[in-house]
Amino acid sequence: MQIREAQAEDLGAINEVIRAAVMSWSLPDRVKRLSMNSHCYDELDLHHYHFLVAEQARHIVGIAAIDTDRHHLDHQSALILHGLYVLPQHHGEGIGTALFEAAANYIKQTGVDGILVRAQKDATGFFEHCGMHRLAVTDEERDYANRYWKTLTD
Repeated sequence: MQIREAQAEDLGAINEVIRAAVMSWSLPDRVKRLSMNSHCYDELDLHHYHFLVAEQARHIVGIAAIDTDRHHLDHQSALILHGLYVLPQHHGEGIGTALFEAAANYIKQTGVDGILVRAQKDATGFFEHCGMHRLAVTDEERDYANRYWKTLTD
């Protein structure tokens, strides 16, 4: 497996990975279909996100999308890991963990304090396994239910 920065020509394969991953979530099929487009990326997103892809045999099997805008949480700066998707048939092979680590390394190099994730309910265990800590919901109307934080500074 190789992890590399994505290129514009990878968008089609990136979105195929996302579609397959979303369809594997524990949600009603109708909800998955209706939300599908909001999870996919287009060429404009290349200006706002940093994409990493995992390849096996020259096929993209996983992606990580990092929001390049700085966010602040309790006087700490962060970049948001906006999305991390792996083809369902490749779950359990370490691809997600490798992508998370590569994303964390990229984020650390930007000089922010940490990484923030707004996790889909099915993925909370994965992010806990990656050493992230669940944040308390302090504002029911504003806070995402499954927010996770990991400090990246030494």
